[in-house]
Amino acid sequence: MIKAVILDIDDTLTDNVSWLKITELLEASVQEHERIFSRLTRNELTYLESKRQLFDLWKLTGNANKDFLTKAFSSWSIKDYASDLIQYCDSVSISTVLVTGSVDLFAEQIATILGVKHFYANTDLVWDNNGNLIDFNYERDQAHKKVEQFYDFINKICISENECVVLGDSENDIKLFEITKHGIAVSSKNRDLLRVAWHTIDSLSEAIEIVKEQS
Repeated sequence: MIKAVILDIDDTLTDNVSWLKITELLEASVQEHERIFSRLTRNELTYLESKRQLFDLWKLTGNANKDFLTKAFSSWSIKDYASDLIQYCDSVSISTVLVTGSVDLFAEQIATILGVKHFYANTDLVWDNNGNLIDFNYERDQAHKKVEQFYDFINKICISENECVVLGDSENDIKLFEITKHGIAVSSKNRDLLRVAWHTIDSLSEAIEIVKEQS
């Protein structure tokens, strides 16, 4: 019997990769953001160098403040049936939690939009006393961090791994799929994730039916 549904956000509950969308909303160059990330993955930049370049890119827009980002995140587009999935889980006392590689303020706003009580993010934004963004703490090993957060959550609500369903779409969800053996790949093209998926779906309406069968 399923007692909890663990949900990724980017490309699972939304159609956007939040890191790039944040840059776009701040009116900074997405192409420059992609260039910085590409250089990091090729080891042409250290993590600290890439972080500084991205932070400078955001800061130069003059929009990198808590008020601006809160408004942007609160109007974020959610996939069809995401709200229905959460409402169904609530109706049968299945716990839900968001676990994302994105930033904490984004996770908080999506949780508010969907009415989800629990959320974890892999990046903490740091603000000064005036609400200006001054730093961020990014966890590079997102898969490992998601596992830590997953165990923190299930220990808090006193359930086991096999009582959970995980919805995700990318490489950093693979370990959770393997641990729970109830991974649902949402519109994913990641072959390694699909290899360990319990189900593959294209619409969150299908996720509702799967959860109904297990509840």
